[in-house]
Amino acid sequence: MTLTFTPSDWSTLQTVAVTGVNDDDVDGNVAYTIVTRRECLDHMIVLNERHLHLILTGYFDYYHNSRPHLSLDRNSPTPRRIEPPSEGQCVAIPQVGGSHHRYTRAA
Repeated sequence: MTLTFTPSDWSTLQTVAVTGVNDDDVDGNVAYTIVTRRECLDHMIVLNERHLHLILTGYFDYYHNSRPHLSLDRNSPTPRRIEPPSEGQCVAIPQVGGSHHRYTRAA
């Protein structure tokens, strides 16, 4: 797959189909629709297919493990534990090339 952008169409939405390999989890066929344009791709210049893969891999990790979701009471799909102030100062861990951050406590 190749995405080609020119000066006349760089801001045109291009659809990318991503197919995952079977991970043998017994979860049936689960379809996910994740809007990455506004949260991720609008802030990046994609150089080539390999670069797009690296960006999306980082974003999907952020989306599932760090990003707060309102429907999950501001937790992520992979639940995060509550870190009280007694565990140290709040520090930002850059993710997705620094365009997003995960916040944690450092002793």
